[in-house]
Formats: sequence, C-alpha cells, structure tokens
Amino acid sequence: MVAVDSGRRQVIDAPPAQPPLYSLLNAATPVEDGVRWQLGVIWSPEQVFGGAAVAANCAGNTPGGKPRGHNPMRNTADPITVFAEDHCSTIGFEARDYEGRARRQLASVQSALIARELQLGTIRDAEGLSNVALIDGTEVGPGSSAVEDAIAMLEGALADTFAGARTMIHVTPGTLTEMMRKNLIYQAGQKWLTAPGNVVVCDAGYAAETTPEGAVFAYGTAMVSVRLSPVDLVPGTFEAAMAQMVDRSVNEITLYAERLALVQFDHSDQTVADLVFKVEVDVPAWHVGS
Repeated sequence: MVAVDSGRRQVIDAPPAQPPLYSLLNAATPVEDGVRWQLGVIWSPEQVFGGAAVAANCAGNTPGGKPRGHNPMRNTADPITVFAEDHCSTIGFEARDYEGRARRQLASVQSALIARELQLGTIRDAEGLSNVALIDGTEVGPGSSAVEDAIAMLEGALADTFAGARTMIHVTPGTLTEMMRKNLIYQAGQKWLTAPGNVVVCDAGYAAETTPEGAVFAYGTAMVSVRLSPVDLVPGTFEAAMAQMVDRSVNEITLYAERLALVQFDHSDQTVADLVFKVEVDVPAWHVGS
C-alpha cells in the first residue's frame, strides 16, 4: 500500500533484506531428522581418524593386539537463539508486512550471528554451554603467515588429524578475497573448495580476534552440520502486539522473528585443541577510518 506522509515524501516499499550468497549456513550440512535437539544433543563421533596400519602378520589378531584409534567417546552441543526485529509506528501497523519484514531480516543476518558465536563462543562463555569455539583451537605455524602458507599449514594439520577426509576451513571475507587472488580455491556451486577438496566457509560473522592487534585467523574443523528450528514470530498476532509490544513513549511497536540454531561437528570435549586448528593469516583487520 502506497501512502503519503505528513510532509511531501511518498511512502514506498524498502528494498528487501537478502541472505548472503556465501555463508556458514550455505556451506554447512542442514539437518532435518526430526530429533528433539532443542535442549542440546550428544553423539558419538565418526569423522575423526580412528584407523591404523600394522604389519601383515598381525592380521587376524584380536582387537586387543591392535592400537586404538582417536575417535572421542562422545560430543555434546547446545543451541542458541538468533533473532531479528521490525519496528514501526502503531499508526497503520495492521496493514504493514511486519511478519515478512522480520522474517527477511532474520534470514539476512542469521548466518553471521551463528558464525560469530561459533568463532568466539561469547554466549557459551556467558551461559556455560557445552559448545566448542574456533578461537580455542591449537595454533599452527610460526605466527602470521602469507595466505598461501597459512592455508597450506592448516590443510596439513587437518589431513594428519582426519586422515584426508573432507574438512572445513573457516575464513573472514577478506581472507577469502586473498585466497581468490592467489588462486587457492575454486568455486563449486555456492561453495568454495581448496585443491584437496576441503570446503572453505566464508562468513561475515567471522572477524578478527579481539587482541590489541586484531589478528586475523583461519580455522580448520571437521565437517559442520547446522540444525535450525522453525521461525517464531513474537508476538504472533496483531492483537498481541498491540497489547504487549507497544512502547507508549514513542508510540512504536517492535516484533521479533527468532529461531534456535545448533552447530554440530566432531571434536573432543576433553581436549578441544587437538581437533580444531587455527593459523594467523597475514591479512589486515579491517576498520572504519576516522
């Protein structure tokens, strides 16, 4: 509906919020298996290297005669809530597409919100959740390295740990650009792959670590899966919004679109650092000039 405001400007529709083309949610495996995961999950890993080679004369020996592998006994993870909102005046609110606006806003920011928590573990630390953060990983390499050297070291650590199985490398958008310049990746649909076939996850949620220098890291993990609940509107009706969500001081309504998200990948709950890796990349941390 087009209207004219109290001045001379005509009211028009806003450009719709759009999700990113490359993101954690696009690279990760979506899981929709009907499992009731909203209170957290526990699972027995199978991505971690658990095999070995022995002399041929050991063939047929009992399992006790062979070395044990490295698959952890169990992993755990807890969900977080991500949300976005739509604000508007109570005047003409009923005719406004508040639900569509809130849903589109959530779709455009949810991956960055999830990726930022996966990287830094801020909510985990504040709430004591059973999640792994990328920032906790073991640092490989001698400090800041050129992009091609940093990625090579990271892939080496991942290959040794996961026996060459496909893994993920998580990078900032700036690092992805540098990887493209160096021809270190190639495109496969909406995913970027390295030469060995590992998936490169670029997400706006990944940022420089909060050190005085703002160091930029790339991270390596097993393959990541993400569970997302249906989107809830809070409140769910116009009547409830008018009753509960009006800020009378400015005569404004706020509505929220929210959902639960759970990130899952194989790691070790006891020694996180031996299955998550990070390497400092010689890519400047961006900042807004003054």
